[in-house]
Amino acid sequence: MRRALLSLQAYSDPSVGQRIVRQHNALGGSLRTAAQSLLASRRNWAAGFLAAIDSGAIDKQSVGIEIQRKLLLHNSKPIASLVHKHFGEVSGATTQQMQRRIEELNSMLVTSRGAGNPYTGKVLYRQTCGKCHTLFTEGGKVGSDLTGFKRDDIRGILLNVINPSAEIRKGFENYTVLTESGRIVTGFIADQDNQVVVLRGVDGQNVVVPRDDIDEMVVNRKSVMPDGLLDKLSNAQIRHLFAFLRVTQPLP
Repeated sequence: MRRALLSLQAYSDPSVGQRIVRQHNALGGSLRTAAQSLLASRRNWAAGFLAAIDSGAIDKQSVGIEIQRKLLLHNSKPIASLVHKHFGEVSGATTQQMQRRIEELNSMLVTSRGAGNPYTGKVLYRQTCGKCHTLFTEGGKVGSDLTGFKRDDIRGILLNVINPSAEIRKGFENYTVLTESGRIVTGFIADQDNQVVVLRGVDGQNVVVPRDDIDEMVVNRKSVMPDGLLDKLSNAQIRHLFAFLRVTQPLP
């Protein structure tokens, strides 16, 4: 199903967007993210998507910050107006707020070291970090492999999770590609040659863009990794998650 959604990006037919909007609420998890990314990729589909949110047919709470930002890339006043109406200022937390959050959680995790359950943390990892990152061969391929990271450095991990744009590893820079055919594609460069550029988005899917269809290609200052990944977790859940991140070998 995800491959089918990905293949639809090559078409500009308005009926494609209309069909995906109608099916949106029946999709879950990664399929819904892929559908939203598809809808945000073309201006007319994005307008239809936002119209459905405006009418209440689609719950705005289901739309993540990375999709909100992608919608704004169309540089359309009607689209920007609806994004502002339903999501407010799409800018994320300030660096100062992030730093306070890092210090708060670092203090909690240092003083409660050993209190978390790594097996519970493994389940939480699959629901959060594991969607994009691999640890001990398990997880997604959107971001870097965490297995070789210095995972006992709590403050370092918190910095990368809470403010993922502070330090973007080489090879994982986030690009925005505007095509001659009217598409917007975002992600890091998974592969490229003289003929095509392959971008891998936050949904983990590769999009192949012919070079002769690229109108503009720019590096974004924002990481493909969204801010606020820990905001929906309780302190106990964060302790469990970090207990798993610090394990030195795969859990059975």
